[in-house]
Amino acid sequence: MTCVETETGTDVSFNQHLVNFKEARTRDGIRLAFIRWSQLPWLDSRRVANWLAAGDEPIFRGIYVVYDAGNEAHEPSGHAHAMHFIQDFEQQIGAYNGELQIWVDLELEPLDWDEVKVMCDVLSAWSGRLVGIYTGAWFLRRHLPLPPWILNHDFWLTGYDNECGPDLLLGYNLNVRFWQRTNRWRVPWVRWDEGGGIVDRTDWLGTLSELRRYTNMAEKVVRLDDAVAALENMAFDLPDTPVPPPPPPPEDFKLLWPTPDPKVVTQWYGINPQWYSGFGLPGHEGLDLRAFIGVEVYAAAAGKVIRAETVDNNPYGIHVRLEHKFGQETFKTVYGHFKEVKVQVDQEVNPGQLIGIADDTGNSNGSHLHFTLKHVGHGSPWMNTSDIVNPVPYIAQLFPRCTIQGFTGNGWRADVGGNFRSTPDVGNNLIRWIPAGATMQALDFGGDGGDWWKASYEGTVGWFWNPGYKLSAL
Repeated sequence: MTCVETETGTDVSFNQHLVNFKEARTRDGIRLAFIRWSQLPWLDSRRVANWLAAGDEPIFRGIYVVYDAGNEAHEPSGHAHAMHFIQDFEQQIGAYNGELQIWVDLELEPLDWDEVKVMCDVLSAWSGRLVGIYTGAWFLRRHLPLPPWILNHDFWLTGYDNECGPDLLLGYNLNVRFWQRTNRWRVPWVRWDEGGGIVDRTDWLGTLSELRRYTNMAEKVVRLDDAVAALENMAFDLPDTPVPPPPPPPEDFKLLWPTPDPKVVTQWYGINPQWYSGFGLPGHEGLDLRAFIGVEVYAAAAGKVIRAETVDNNPYGIHVRLEHKFGQETFKTVYGHFKEVKVQVDQEVNPGQLIGIADDTGNSNGSHLHFTLKHVGHGSPWMNTSDIVNPVPYIAQLFPRCTIQGFTGNGWRADVGGNFRSTPDVGNNLIRWIPAGATMQALDFGGDGGDWWKASYEGTVGWFWNPGYKLSAL
């Protein structure tokens, strides 16, 4: 096999100690980090610290979990292995936020292919992406024939040498995405009594553009402390000519969550401008919601079907668009990346009615639901295209002031600091600065297509500009 080496990664194995990912990136060009998290009944004591540290760099992260059926200290089932990791990750981090998929490590015997399949299925369903198989060709040869289902998965093979090209199995066409060249790479950026440590070195097999399509993000937003001030004072927060805010949408227009539980946002409105600038957008034009392959998608509000695209030939793939009349106002919702459409054009639908089946058609890196909201004539000037507005204020589970379906929220947390103003505009009416990490009580929204948020902070009421990435619900 010919290897096109474009990106280099490191395998952070069990208790390998803390990694200085900034030095790893700048010194040795590390752009991929695979963190070993779990081998029942053990958890890496430095798993969380290294995961978060890699997240603060433009480094793509993935988790790997070791399958071990030979340890008598635990139940040797694939389900137990998967749930051991899932429960700990949700407790420590929350929803899976890795840029690379989860990997199942196969190197220990005995091996039960049925149990491995259960482990892969559970982790794939939970993370929303098909997991990969991390193993060696030498190990797979000892367990032939390979089950047919495993050929659908990506492979990360170990070689432990400096040659580029895994020794593939005769008769099998494996989709090898990563090749681990060596496990004896001495580097100074792993702290082991400050004397450096030994790590595994892994190469991506493919082009850079393939890697960017393969991951959940084109590039990562650096969240280093020394860059916060620059990010928080971006020029768009202080335009030369303030735009007068349009009237806020009718307060009674609300949206139901359009997918089954669990209710998880996998990509927020307004983020990742480096990926969407190529489409003329300042950031993500909607919300990505967790929706595994084959789950049902429902109408978020009563309305009429204005488009039912059944052919996968556009960025949204197979998708549905609804129009919603509310008083004198018109809203539209877009539901993208379907496997199958369950409605027809001009059909009237009720809130919660089945409209399609989720998949990853169109411009997608794994099964999910892309959800866009438009308010005709009242779009956000910041988004500046096709009446698009921020969906968050209309969804009870994301906007703490909403009370539909018996939901009440506790407020907001400022993930990125910003100016607190007396009115929803960018004139010279600054009250104070709201620091990152502060919490506020939600009161209202409005302004630029819903991008201004009214809150109470330490007894003072004001407005905070949030195009989608600055605030999160508690």
